Amino acid sequence: MPTTAESVNLSTNVSNPVTLAEPFTDFWFGQVDAPGAIAIGMAEGTRTIDGVRTAAWYGHTDPGNANYNVGTFSSQNTALSPELADDQELQRIREKLSILFESNRTYPLSNIFPLLICRFKRGVHFRPLVNISKLYVSAI
Repeated sequence: MPTTAESVNLSTNVSNPVTLAEPFTDFWFGQVDAPGAIAIGMAEGTRTIDGVRTAAWYGHTDPGNANYNVGTFSSQNTALSPELADDQELQRIREKLSILFESNRTYPLSNIFPLLICRFKRGVHFRPLVNISKLYVSAI
């Protein structure tokens, strides 16, 4: 997996964000130690900035709804382990991001994707799309 945005081959047309869906998703959410996954884990309190698992990764009670959460993404599904929960949530995120990129082609989201993708292509670290991804995945 690439370690920086610059190492991802993004020689595609930014006016069509769908063509960037796969390299973008692979870079940010290709595996549990990818930057996007770690960022969400940090927001959930299950990972440190270095990607190290916290005690909450192994399981904790959600303060909002009192359900039991496991894994990087504080999954409340029926996963038997935090590792399985991470695998299931990564698959879900990748599917939802694919839908989000595709829907942007049909219903542009105020042209936000071309801006964010241009920043991604230049290797600028940005949090907005990670936050958008987290909100979108949580809402669906």
